[in-house]
Order: sequence, then C-alpha cells, then structure tokens
Amino acid sequence: MANFSASISEYARKTKLGIDAAVKEVVTELHAEVDRRSPVGNPSLWKGPAPFGYVGGHFRANNQYKFGSVPESEIPGVDASGANSTAAARSLIAAAPVVGVHYIANNVPYARALEEGHSQVQAPQGVYRLALQSVANKLKSFGFKE
Repeated sequence: MANFSASISEYARKTKLGIDAAVKEVVTELHAEVDRRSPVGNPSLWKGPAPFGYVGGHFRANNQYKFGSVPESEIPGVDASGANSTAAARSLIAAAPVVGVHYIANNVPYARALEEGHSQVQAPQGVYRLALQSVANKLKSFGFKE
C-alpha cells in the first residue's frame, strides 16, 4: 500500500493534479481502457452460428464501476459503443470517495471465458488484465511503481 500511495503522489505531482483528482483520473482511465478492449460480438467472425437472438454489445454494457464493493448485478441491454458504460462510470467515479477500493467488474455469465481468450479475434488475450497492464504502463512514465 505504501508503494501505491507514493506512486499516486508522484503521478499527482508530475501531472500537477491533486491526489483526489489523480486517483479519479487513473480509475476513469482504467474503466475506459476496459471498455475499449471489450469485444463486441461479430457473428461473421465466429466459427459457428450466433446464438438465437444474439446482439453484440451486452458485455461492454456490463463493464460496471462501483466504490466499496464489487458490482453484483447484470445490466440488461447493449452498449456496442461503450458510451453509456463510460458515462455511467465517469459519473459514479466523480461522486465517489477517493480513499477506499474502486471496483470495475463484469457479471455476464461469459465474462470469465472472454477474459481467458474466448474471443479469438477481438480479445484473444482477454480484457481486464490487459487494460490494467496498459494503464500501469502509462503510469510508469510518471514514476508509478507496481
């Protein structure tokens, strides 16, 4: 925890942000990166047929942010662009306390399969792991230590 606090402090100093703003910026960027990396099913790329009634964008709609505890529900509908998911997360992050645990999770039944590479074309190495790695790499240039 001390390394993380020192790293956020260094990031805040180098970006000329306050600590609160720096934490919220990092959490917002992580959620945005998850949305960018989330596959939106394209049945024309699949080896087999799409399930009856399949509509792409349900996974992306379910990239949920919550402060203090893991989101536990599944959101109905789709968000192929990620605009709704991103807007909802930004609003919640802006209103959340800074000190505590910020969660980004996805509760669709096939989320684990996607994280394990089920989407061979759009996300063969998963989503969340790579999003975290990408944001951590960006922060390293500001002195962030893992």
